Amino acid sequence: MRKHAGSVPTSIVIRRSPSRVELVVRNERGKHAVAAANGGGVGLVGMRERMRVYGGTHDAGEDEEGFAVRASLPVKDSAT
Repeated sequence: MRKHAGSVPTSIVIRRSPSRVELVVRNERGKHAVAAANGGGVGLVGMRERMRVYGGTHDAGEDEEGFAVRASLPVKDSAT
């Protein structure tokens, strides 16, 4: 996120339940974001595709606190 938002306050929240791991990265980017000059990667599209490969979900966008990237992945039962 720093690549696109610069040096702004950022929070990271990781939650685990018996069936899922959830990650939320949020910053105060808001409407002041600019595209990175060296943005040669696949960014959010690539993240979304990788989450789907592993049965997870992904979304990103502005919310009431800034800009957030959210991902959720299923947890495999290690006993199986």
